[in-house]
Amino acid sequence: IVLAYRGKYLLGGVITALFIALQILSNHIQMTYYFLFVILFMVIAWGVKAWYEKELLRFFKASVVLMVAALIGVSTNLPNLYHTYEYSKETMRGKSKLKQKGAAAVQTSSGLDRDYITQWSYGIGETFSLLVPNVKGGASVSLSQNEKAMEKANPIYGGLYGQLSQYFGDQPGTSGPVYVGAFVLMLFILGTFLVKGPMKQALVGATILSIFLSWGKNFMGLTDLFIDYIPMYNKFRAVSSILVIAEFTIPLLAILTLKEIIEKPQLLKEKIKYLYISLGLTGGVALLFALAPRLFFSSYIPAQEMYALQQSLPKEHLAPVLANLEEMRVHLFTSDAWRSF
Repeated sequence: IVLAYRGKYLLGGVITALFIALQILSNHIQMTYYFLFVILFMVIAWGVKAWYEKELLRFFKASVVLMVAALIGVSTNLPNLYHTYEYSKETMRGKSKLKQKGAAAVQTSSGLDRDYITQWSYGIGETFSLLVPNVKGGASVSLSQNEKAMEKANPIYGGLYGQLSQYFGDQPGTSGPVYVGAFVLMLFILGTFLVKGPMKQALVGATILSIFLSWGKNFMGLTDLFIDYIPMYNKFRAVSSILVIAEFTIPLLAILTLKEIIEKPQLLKEKIKYLYISLGLTGGVALLFALAPRLFFSSYIPAQEMYALQQSLPKEHLAPVLANLEEMRVHLFTSDAWRSF
Protein backbone atom coordinates (compact mmCIF):
# COMPACT_ATOMS: atom_id res chain seq x y z
CA ILE A 1 0.00 0.00 0.00
CA VAL A 2 2.78 2.40 0.94
CA LEU A 3 4.69 1.53 -2.24
CA ALA A 4 1.63 2.28 -4.36
CA TYR A 5 1.08 5.65 -2.72
CA ARG A 6 4.75 6.46 -3.27
CA GLY A 7 4.26 6.01 -7.01
CA LYS A 8 5.41 2.40 -7.42
CA TYR A 9 2.02 1.26 -8.67
CA LEU A 10 2.88 -2.13 -10.17
CA LEU A 11 5.09 -3.35 -7.33
CA GLY A 12 2.69 -2.05 -4.70
CA GLY A 13 -0.29 -3.61 -6.43
CA VAL A 14 1.34 -7.03 -6.84
CA ILE A 15 2.49 -7.19 -3.21
CA THR A 16 -0.91 -6.00 -1.97
CA ALA A 17 -2.78 -8.62 -4.01
CA LEU A 18 -0.43 -11.38 -2.82
CA PHE A 19 -0.69 -10.58 0.86
CA ILE A 20 -4.44 -9.94 0.81
CA ALA A 21 -4.82 -13.42 -0.69
CA LEU A 22 -2.57 -14.92 1.99
CA GLN A 23 -4.31 -13.01 4.78
CA ILE A 24 -7.74 -14.27 3.75
CA LEU A 25 -6.32 -17.77 3.20
CA SER A 26 -5.33 -17.83 6.88
CA ASN A 27 -9.09 -18.12 7.44
CA HIS A 28 -9.46 -15.83 10.44
CA ILE A 29 -12.08 -13.47 9.06
CA GLN A 30 -12.37 -11.44 12.25
CA MET A 31 -8.67 -10.52 12.26
CA THR A 32 -8.79 -9.75 8.53
CA TYR A 33 -11.78 -7.49 9.18
CA TYR A 34 -9.97 -5.65 11.95
CA PHE A 35 -6.95 -5.07 9.71
CA LEU A 36 -9.27 -3.20 7.32
CA PHE A 37 -9.42 -0.44 9.94
CA VAL A 38 -5.64 -0.05 9.71
CA ILE A 39 -5.87 0.12 5.91
CA LEU A 40 -8.65 2.70 6.15
CA PHE A 41 -6.51 4.93 8.38
CA MET A 42 -3.61 4.57 5.93
CA VAL A 43 -5.78 5.57 2.97
CA ILE A 44 -7.16 8.59 4.84
CA ALA A 45 -3.67 9.69 5.97
CA TRP A 46 -2.21 9.41 2.46
CA GLY A 47 -5.28 11.17 1.06
CA VAL A 48 -4.81 14.12 3.40
CA LYS A 49 -1.13 14.28 2.43
CA ALA A 50 -2.05 14.26 -1.26
CA TRP A 51 -4.58 17.04 -0.68
CA TYR A 52 -2.06 19.33 1.00
CA GLU A 53 0.64 18.59 -1.58
CA LYS A 54 -1.82 18.90 -4.50
CA GLU A 55 -1.07 15.36 -5.70
CA LEU A 56 -4.61 14.02 -5.74
CA LEU A 57 -4.20 12.53 -9.23
CA ARG A 58 -1.38 10.27 -8.07
CA PHE A 59 -3.38 9.37 -4.96
CA PHE A 60 -6.40 8.32 -7.02
CA LYS A 61 -4.22 6.32 -9.42
CA ALA A 62 -2.67 4.46 -6.50
CA SER A 63 -6.09 3.91 -4.92
CA VAL A 64 -7.47 2.40 -8.14
CA VAL A 65 -4.45 0.08 -8.40
CA LEU A 66 -4.95 -1.01 -4.79
CA MET A 67 -8.66 -1.65 -5.30
CA VAL A 68 -7.89 -3.86 -8.30
CA ALA A 69 -5.21 -5.64 -6.23
CA ALA A 70 -7.72 -6.15 -3.42
CA LEU A 71 -10.26 -7.63 -5.83
CA ILE A 72 -7.64 -10.04 -7.16
CA GLY A 73 -6.63 -11.06 -3.64
CA VAL A 74 -10.24 -11.58 -2.58
CA SER A 75 -11.17 -13.47 -5.76
CA THR A 76 -8.58 -16.17 -5.09
CA ASN A 77 -10.49 -16.98 -1.89
CA LEU A 78 -13.99 -16.37 -3.24
CA PRO A 79 -15.36 -19.93 -2.83
CA ASN A 80 -14.42 -20.05 0.86
CA LEU A 81 -15.76 -16.53 1.51
CA TYR A 82 -19.02 -17.25 -0.29
CA HIS A 83 -19.70 -20.47 1.59
CA THR A 84 -18.86 -18.78 4.90
CA TYR A 85 -21.27 -15.96 4.06
CA GLU A 86 -24.07 -18.37 3.11
CA TYR A 87 -23.54 -20.47 6.21
CA SER A 88 -23.54 -17.42 8.50
CA LYS A 89 -27.13 -16.65 7.48
CA GLU A 90 -28.28 -19.83 9.22
CA THR A 91 -26.32 -19.19 12.41
CA MET A 92 -26.71 -16.75 15.29
CA ARG A 93 -24.86 -14.21 13.10
CA GLY A 94 -27.74 -14.17 10.62
CA LYS A 95 -30.91 -12.09 10.75
CA SER A 96 -33.48 -13.24 13.28
CA LYS A 97 -36.88 -14.25 11.92
CA LEU A 98 -38.51 -13.48 15.26
CA LYS A 99 -39.79 -10.04 16.20
CA GLN A 100 -38.20 -8.91 19.43
CA LYS A 101 -40.09 -7.05 22.14
CA GLY A 102 -39.15 -5.31 25.35
CA ALA A 103 -35.48 -5.33 26.42
CA ALA A 104 -34.57 -7.72 23.60
CA ALA A 105 -35.61 -5.11 21.04
CA VAL A 106 -32.49 -3.05 21.72
CA GLN A 107 -30.33 -5.95 20.55
CA THR A 108 -29.26 -6.18 16.92
CA SER A 109 -31.84 -7.38 14.39
CA SER A 110 -29.08 -9.19 12.50
CA GLY A 111 -25.74 -10.43 13.71
CA LEU A 112 -24.86 -11.18 17.32
CA ASP A 113 -26.66 -9.46 20.19
CA ARG A 114 -24.93 -6.68 22.08
CA ASP A 115 -24.42 -8.60 25.30
CA TYR A 116 -22.69 -11.43 23.45
CA ILE A 117 -20.57 -9.05 21.36
CA THR A 118 -19.35 -7.18 24.44
CA GLN A 119 -19.08 -10.09 26.88
CA TRP A 120 -15.29 -10.02 26.56
CA SER A 121 -14.69 -6.29 26.97
CA TYR A 122 -11.28 -5.03 28.03
CA GLY A 123 -11.37 -3.01 31.23
CA ILE A 124 -10.31 0.64 30.96
CA GLY A 125 -7.71 0.17 33.70
CA GLU A 126 -6.78 -3.17 32.19
CA THR A 127 -5.42 -1.29 29.16
CA PHE A 128 -2.28 -0.63 31.20
CA SER A 129 -1.39 -4.28 30.51
CA LEU A 130 0.28 -2.90 27.38
CA LEU A 131 2.89 -1.60 29.82
CA VAL A 132 2.52 -3.88 32.87
CA PRO A 133 1.19 -7.29 31.77
CA ASN A 134 -0.07 -8.42 35.18
CA VAL A 135 -1.93 -5.20 35.96
CA LYS A 136 -5.05 -7.37 36.38
CA GLY A 137 -3.30 -10.57 37.36
CA GLY A 138 -2.44 -12.00 33.94
CA ALA A 139 -4.05 -15.18 32.63
CA SER A 140 -7.03 -17.00 34.14
CA VAL A 141 -5.03 -19.74 35.81
CA SER A 142 -4.92 -20.93 39.39
CA LEU A 143 -3.55 -18.31 41.77
CA SER A 144 -1.50 -21.01 43.48
CA GLN A 145 0.52 -21.48 40.27
CA ASN A 146 1.98 -17.98 40.50
CA GLU A 147 5.18 -17.97 42.55
CA LYS A 148 5.15 -14.20 43.11
CA ALA A 149 1.62 -14.22 44.47
CA MET A 150 2.27 -17.24 46.68
CA GLU A 151 5.17 -15.41 48.34
CA LYS A 152 2.50 -13.47 50.27
CA ALA A 153 0.06 -16.35 50.71
CA ASN A 154 -1.08 -17.50 54.12
CA PRO A 155 -0.32 -21.25 54.10
CA ILE A 156 -3.52 -21.93 56.04
CA TYR A 157 -5.55 -21.00 52.94
CA GLY A 158 -3.30 -22.65 50.34
CA GLY A 159 -6.02 -25.06 49.24
CA LEU A 160 -8.47 -22.20 48.67
CA TYR A 161 -6.02 -20.26 46.48
CA GLY A 162 -5.76 -23.28 44.21
CA GLN A 163 -9.43 -22.70 43.36
CA LEU A 164 -9.14 -18.94 42.74
CA SER A 165 -7.90 -17.26 39.56
CA GLN A 166 -4.93 -14.93 39.47
CA TYR A 167 -6.90 -12.81 36.94
CA PHE A 168 -9.21 -10.21 38.49
CA GLY A 169 -10.16 -8.01 35.54
CA ASP A 170 -13.47 -7.21 33.84
CA GLN A 171 -13.54 -10.15 31.42
CA PRO A 172 -15.06 -13.56 32.24
CA GLY A 173 -11.61 -15.05 31.69
CA THR A 174 -8.54 -14.67 29.55
CA SER A 175 -5.66 -16.74 28.25
CA GLY A 176 -3.31 -13.83 28.86
CA PRO A 177 -2.97 -10.03 28.73
CA VAL A 178 -2.34 -7.85 25.70
CA TYR A 179 1.28 -6.76 26.20
CA VAL A 180 3.75 -4.95 23.95
CA GLY A 181 6.56 -4.16 26.41
CA ALA A 182 7.71 -1.04 28.21
CA PHE A 183 10.59 -0.30 25.82
CA VAL A 184 8.46 -0.78 22.71
CA LEU A 185 5.71 1.40 24.17
CA MET A 186 8.26 4.08 25.03
CA LEU A 187 9.52 4.05 21.42
CA PHE A 188 5.93 4.27 20.17
CA ILE A 189 5.25 7.37 22.27
CA LEU A 190 8.59 8.86 21.22
CA GLY A 191 7.67 8.14 17.60
CA THR A 192 4.56 10.30 17.88
CA PHE A 193 6.97 13.24 18.29
CA LEU A 194 9.90 12.25 16.06
CA VAL A 195 8.40 10.39 13.10
CA LYS A 196 6.79 12.52 10.40
CA GLY A 197 4.45 11.61 7.59
CA PRO A 198 1.11 9.92 6.96
CA MET A 199 2.21 6.50 8.20
CA LYS A 200 2.65 7.80 11.74
CA GLN A 201 -0.77 9.44 11.68
CA ALA A 202 -2.39 6.22 10.45
CA LEU A 203 -0.69 4.06 13.08
CA VAL A 204 -1.51 6.39 15.96
CA GLY A 205 -5.13 6.75 14.83
CA ALA A 206 -5.61 2.99 14.44
CA THR A 207 -4.04 2.37 17.85
CA ILE A 208 -6.33 4.80 19.64
CA LEU A 209 -9.44 3.47 17.90
CA SER A 210 -8.57 -0.15 18.72
CA ILE A 211 -8.13 0.70 22.40
CA PHE A 212 -11.46 2.55 22.57
CA LEU A 213 -13.32 -0.24 20.77
CA SER A 214 -11.73 -2.94 22.95
CA TRP A 215 -13.47 -1.39 25.98
CA GLY A 216 -16.82 -2.61 24.58
CA LYS A 217 -19.49 -2.37 27.28
CA ASN A 218 -17.21 -0.02 29.24
CA PHE A 219 -17.53 2.52 26.39
CA MET A 220 -20.98 1.74 24.98
CA GLY A 221 -21.43 5.05 23.16
CA LEU A 222 -18.76 4.22 20.60
CA THR A 223 -19.54 0.50 20.67
CA ASP A 224 -23.23 1.11 19.89
CA LEU A 225 -22.23 3.42 17.04
CA PHE A 226 -20.09 0.73 15.44
CA ILE A 227 -22.61 -2.07 16.04
CA ASP A 228 -25.44 -0.05 14.48
CA TYR A 229 -23.68 1.67 11.59
CA ILE A 230 -20.40 -0.05 10.65
CA PRO A 231 -21.00 -2.95 8.23
CA MET A 232 -20.28 -6.43 9.64
CA TYR A 233 -19.06 -5.16 13.02
CA ASN A 234 -21.94 -6.98 14.73
CA LYS A 235 -20.86 -10.31 13.23
CA PHE A 236 -17.92 -10.69 15.61
CA ARG A 237 -17.75 -11.28 19.35
CA ALA A 238 -14.99 -10.67 21.92
CA VAL A 239 -14.35 -7.00 21.16
CA SER A 240 -11.18 -7.15 23.26
CA SER A 241 -9.55 -9.05 20.40
CA ILE A 242 -9.48 -5.83 18.36
CA LEU A 243 -6.37 -4.99 20.37
CA VAL A 244 -4.58 -7.13 17.80
CA ILE A 245 -4.44 -3.81 15.93
CA ALA A 246 -2.50 -2.15 18.76
CA GLU A 247 -0.22 -5.18 18.95
CA PHE A 248 0.63 -4.53 15.30
CA THR A 249 0.68 -0.72 15.11
CA ILE A 250 2.61 0.00 18.32
CA PRO A 251 5.67 -2.14 17.45
CA LEU A 252 5.57 -0.89 13.84
CA LEU A 253 5.77 2.76 14.87
CA ALA A 254 8.47 1.79 17.39
CA ILE A 255 10.49 0.32 14.50
CA LEU A 256 9.98 3.49 12.44
CA THR A 257 11.20 5.49 15.45
CA LEU A 258 14.40 3.43 15.67
CA LYS A 259 14.90 3.90 11.93
CA GLU A 260 14.53 7.66 12.34
CA ILE A 261 17.05 7.74 15.21
CA ILE A 262 19.59 5.57 13.36
CA GLU A 263 19.37 7.66 10.19
CA LYS A 264 19.46 10.97 12.07
CA PRO A 265 21.65 10.53 15.19
CA GLN A 266 21.45 14.23 16.03
CA LEU A 267 17.65 14.15 16.15
CA LEU A 268 17.50 12.65 19.63
CA LYS A 269 19.75 15.38 21.02
CA GLU A 270 17.61 18.06 19.39
CA LYS A 271 14.39 16.53 20.71
CA ILE A 272 15.68 15.32 24.08
CA LYS A 273 12.62 16.65 25.94
CA TYR A 274 10.41 14.23 24.01
CA LEU A 275 12.58 11.36 25.18
CA TYR A 276 12.02 12.46 28.77
CA ILE A 277 8.27 12.71 28.15
CA SER A 278 8.22 9.20 26.68
CA LEU A 279 10.21 7.80 29.59
CA GLY A 280 7.90 9.54 32.04
CA LEU A 281 4.77 8.12 30.42
CA THR A 282 6.16 4.58 30.54
CA GLY A 283 8.84 4.15 33.20
CA GLY A 284 7.34 6.92 35.33
CA VAL A 285 3.87 5.37 35.28
CA ALA A 286 5.31 1.92 36.04
CA LEU A 287 7.17 3.41 39.02
CA LEU A 288 3.98 5.02 40.35
CA PHE A 289 2.18 1.69 40.01
CA ALA A 290 4.96 -0.01 41.97
CA LEU A 291 5.04 2.58 44.76
CA ALA A 292 1.31 3.27 45.15
CA PRO A 293 -0.73 0.39 43.67
CA ARG A 294 -3.87 1.11 45.71
CA LEU A 295 -3.91 4.72 44.54
CA PHE A 296 -4.78 3.66 40.99
CA PHE A 297 -6.86 0.52 41.57
CA SER A 298 -9.08 0.49 44.65
CA SER A 299 -10.23 -3.13 44.39
CA TYR A 300 -8.30 -6.31 43.68
CA ILE A 301 -11.24 -8.63 44.28
CA PRO A 302 -14.04 -8.66 41.64
CA ALA A 303 -17.62 -8.40 42.92
CA GLN A 304 -18.54 -11.88 41.66
CA GLU A 305 -15.56 -13.44 43.41
CA MET A 306 -16.33 -11.47 46.57
CA TYR A 307 -19.90 -12.79 46.55
CA ALA A 308 -18.73 -16.39 46.05
CA LEU A 309 -16.33 -16.11 48.99
CA GLN A 310 -19.01 -14.57 51.20
CA GLN A 311 -21.29 -17.50 50.46
CA SER A 312 -18.70 -20.23 50.95
CA LEU A 313 -16.50 -19.07 53.85
CA PRO A 314 -17.33 -18.85 57.57
CA LYS A 315 -17.49 -15.25 58.80
CA GLU A 316 -14.41 -15.63 60.98
CA HIS A 317 -12.31 -16.60 57.93
CA LEU A 318 -13.77 -14.17 55.39
CA ALA A 319 -11.91 -11.00 56.44
CA PRO A 320 -8.46 -12.68 56.75
CA VAL A 321 -8.87 -14.39 53.36
CA LEU A 322 -9.95 -11.18 51.62
CA ALA A 323 -7.06 -9.23 53.16
CA ASN A 324 -4.52 -11.89 52.23
CA LEU A 325 -5.95 -12.30 48.72
CA GLU A 326 -5.66 -8.57 48.09
CA GLU A 327 -2.10 -8.57 49.45
CA MET A 328 -1.17 -11.41 47.07
CA ARG A 329 -2.58 -9.66 44.02
CA VAL A 330 -1.05 -6.32 44.94
CA HIS A 331 2.32 -8.05 45.29
CA LEU A 332 1.84 -9.71 41.89
CA PHE A 333 1.00 -6.34 40.33
CA THR A 334 3.81 -4.35 41.96
CA SER A 335 6.41 -7.01 41.14
CA ASP A 336 5.43 -6.73 37.50
CA ALA A 337 5.44 -2.92 37.67
CA TRP A 338 9.01 -2.95 39.02
CA ARG A 339 10.03 -5.26 36.17
CA SER A 340 8.52 -2.89 33.59
CA PHE A 341 10.22 0.07 35.27
